[in-house]
Amino acid sequence: MKESDSSKRERRHFSGQQKSAIVKAQLIDGKSVADLCDQHFIQPTQFYQWQKQLFKNGDTAFERKAKPGESMSASIAFAVVNSTAEPVFAVRLSGEIVAWNDSADRLFGFSSEQISGKPCYEVLQVAFPHSMYQPL
Repeated sequence: MKESDSSKRERRHFSGQQKSAIVKAQLIDGKSVADLCDQHFIQPTQFYQWQKQLFKNGDTAFERKAKPGESMSASIAFAVVNSTAEPVFAVRLSGEIVAWNDSADRLFGFSSEQISGKPCYEVLQVAFPHSMYQPL
């Protein structure tokens, strides 16, 4: 039995800008979720996940400068970490966890508040060569 071409769609990848534009089309332009999903070949659950991410990370749009003690590139990196659906965390050379997104919360069972500033080798219970995390 041959599968129809419509059931074998190639997986599409959307940039953050594209995802934001699709969600904004519903919020600002009043387009229906069903129409947007049909137009972009996405499932409604995917749309609502993007919408949730946009609302959750929307405060970064209003940040004008880096937080005390971090560079602007760190602020941008933090925004990227928080906007992805994949589990991501960032570690300083000293081994200190500095960023931890919601997907990592779900995977590891710790919130970013619980994990921030902790040594990754203690929290994740993995063995790294001690020399790897010596201050330069």
